[in-house]
Amino acid sequence: MSKVKVLIEHEDGRKQELHGDTVICFTVSNAWEFLNKKAPIVDGQGAFWGKEIPMPIYSDTIGSLFASMIKNSSNGKVQAAFHLHTIADILEEKSREIKREITIQERDEALDNAFAQFFKGIFQE
Repeated sequence: MSKVKVLIEHEDGRKQELHGDTVICFTVSNAWEFLNKKAPIVDGQGAFWGKEIPMPIYSDTIGSLFASMIKNSSNGKVQAAFHLHTIADILEEKSREIKREITIQERDEALDNAFAQFFKGIFQE
């Protein structure tokens, strides 16, 4: 089975390779410039390569990845808990925004699709 390979080059010339079925990469630019009022916004980009994360484990996988990254990059448990709580609030608000935008037709189509996938899984041999 083939794996995705990503090569990261650091500013100091060090290189790091990552391998996996799926690679998710985020970049952040202008964070310090923004804090010092030298840039109008923080620029962030995300990219995905490889196999899709299966839908039944998508939320758990992404949640675990972010929680692990936050825990490992924070200065202690208190800071990690604060960051996780703040991010949870942001995600909850974004979820509410998206739910408010869902039409009745979109809801019904999603429900029909969920039932179709469920029954397909049950009756598939």
